[in-house]
Amino acid sequence: MKNSIILLFALLFSTSLAIAKNPKAPPKREYNNAILEADDYTIKMENIVSVGEETKFKLTIINKTGNFLLYKAKESTFIIAEDKYTVSEKNLVIAPNESNSKTIFCRGKDLDDAHKFTFNIGGLYSITLSDTATKFPNFRIPANKNEYTSGPFRITYSNYSWSTVYYVTKFDIAYSGKEVGIFYENRVGLFMPDGNNIMVKKPSDAEVLLKGEATSIKMNFSNNRKNIGNGENFVVWNDAFVEGKLNKIEVAPIKVVSE
Repeated sequence: MKNSIILLFALLFSTSLAIAKNPKAPPKREYNNAILEADDYTIKMENIVSVGEETKFKLTIINKTGNFLLYKAKESTFIIAEDKYTVSEKNLVIAPNESNSKTIFCRGKDLDDAHKFTFNIGGLYSITLSDTATKFPNFRIPANKNEYTSGPFRITYSNYSWSTVYYVTKFDIAYSGKEVGIFYENRVGLFMPDGNNIMVKKPSDAEVLLKGEATSIKMNFSNNRKNIGNGENFVVWNDAFVEGKLNKIEVAPIKVVSE
């Protein structure tokens, strides 16, 4: 009898461990992909799924224009079973005639119960650029001044390094204007003591900054000249800094249904 009781407790204990190790998966609901076509853009919602207290999907915006598009995700909302949910993801920049994607999340209670929901895409803007770039003087390296301000932009020097095959500079860039500032790394050059001017190698995408935002940039100038670091070098900004204006785009709500 005693052995039977011990065996029973052992079985109950092992069953409890199995349940703890393999908890029941939360319910899952999948939805049909959705697409919205317009003259200037296409918006796609793909891999839409609700699991427990989270709904998520891949949002892709295709820019059909020659202007930058800016998507402020926090201005979008979900309407699920008459309840409104906000979005907390960061901004998304879509370059002219390009596309860009990000995952959008919604968190709430029993979201998987909803057979359908509406996604209101607020926060989509077109950026109209100024015809005139903001000018900065050439920046001497080694630096004799660490900070320059011109119009709504501020450049703060960080440091540089060099060898016989590369030359790397680091700066912080801040924008304090009313609308939006854009920095084009691919327009920046390096003027060297031997009179040659070289451009950034594999420049990053353009940086789009809203009022009060800042970013750090690391620019790599590379070639095979042995004297690249000897004497004074100058970062030549050319037309790398341009201010723009935000123009809000009204987007129709997208209705999503489960499969």
